[in-house]
Amino acid sequence: MSFSVLSGDSLVTSFMLIIAAAVGLSVIAVGILVAFYQRFWYERILRPSFDSSYNPSCAIIVPCKGSDDGLRPSIDAYLSVDYDNFEIIFAVESEHDSAVPVIKEAISGKPNAKLVVAGLSSRCAQKNWNMLKGVENANKPDVYVFADADITPQKEWLHELILPLSRSDAAATTGFRWIHLAKGSFGQYNHMFFNNFLYVLFCTASMIGNAGLWGGSMAMRREDFEKLGVAERWKETVVDDMSLAEIIMKNKKRSVLVPPCITDTNEALPLQKSTAWIERQMMFLKMYHTHLWCLAMPVVFSILLIQLWLIPAVIISSISSRSFFELGGAAPLAFTALDLLAAPLYIFMGRIDRFFRFIVQEPLLRWMHLYALARTSFTNTIIWSGVEYRLRVFSGKVISVKR
Repeated sequence: MSFSVLSGDSLVTSFMLIIAAAVGLSVIAVGILVAFYQRFWYERILRPSFDSSYNPSCAIIVPCKGSDDGLRPSIDAYLSVDYDNFEIIFAVESEHDSAVPVIKEAISGKPNAKLVVAGLSSRCAQKNWNMLKGVENANKPDVYVFADADITPQKEWLHELILPLSRSDAAATTGFRWIHLAKGSFGQYNHMFFNNFLYVLFCTASMIGNAGLWGGSMAMRREDFEKLGVAERWKETVVDDMSLAEIIMKNKKRSVLVPPCITDTNEALPLQKSTAWIERQMMFLKMYHTHLWCLAMPVVFSILLIQLWLIPAVIISSISSRSFFELGGAAPLAFTALDLLAAPLYIFMGRIDRFFRFIVQEPLLRWMHLYALARTSFTNTIIWSGVEYRLRVFSGKVISVKR
């Protein structure tokens, strides 16, 4: 079937098809690029260029809030990393936090571990504030490592994460997480799919623009942390990783995504929480990488409209003399088909449980992501862990904190 037939009978339908094809092919292209980076480029080309004997002193700072069944195993995993020159600081907002007794029991008798009570933040995200208090209580390490309390790092995680810092041109490194679902609700698949798609975006951003950093596993030299004014920026922002990536880009520094530091997790959120999480990630993009958000929005709204046009095209073609393709029906089909072709690329990055179910749900999952991104057009407020942060557009500074 020729392009002239598929493109419909107007410039509008032709433009719809071109946009759908371009975006769909781009999704496939970045998937191939990331799979190549993870499977070949990093291990065979990039990693050998680092100094394997690099052994700086490290402070691992883990902000904590609340307790669940996974907290103690995560703490134990951090304490058991295979590295001989580190301290670990767990930071909470209040001594009444339910994580406190779990942390105290886990670190008892561990001379390189401590608990810090940060107090409530007033001008930044609570997570930022906890980490900054951890920094203040660290023993002047060579490298700061920032990590989440809901991951379970492998023994080699710390060595691998700091390894690229052996080269002076690398200012920050990052890992990521990979969510597994042996079973799960639609909402949990929603969380898993966007998390994995976010990994593709972060990896691509790291390779191309040094912008991809994930706060669950980040490292940078103390010298760079201080020289680049990271603490001052974190004191006024609502997110750690994207604001740090903003600093890295502005100062023309380099970040490195480290595939061996992708940590597996079974933690997935139900639908309401996963959708709110996705929207929050997109708000971070809006506030701290505004130019990328501005570039993304026309594409997002175009794809949303194209996807929504599928049902009207079917209905109108069934009750009129105009065919489905004349009405522009090829555009939503083309995007969906290309997006489905991109989905199998995820298996080259990590295990996908119940893959057939994932593929069947993927078109609707993608629509949920587009919807969440579109919603960020109408607000400058982020709600995170029950705290409402109102932000100044373009600067990303916190105007008010409401608990």
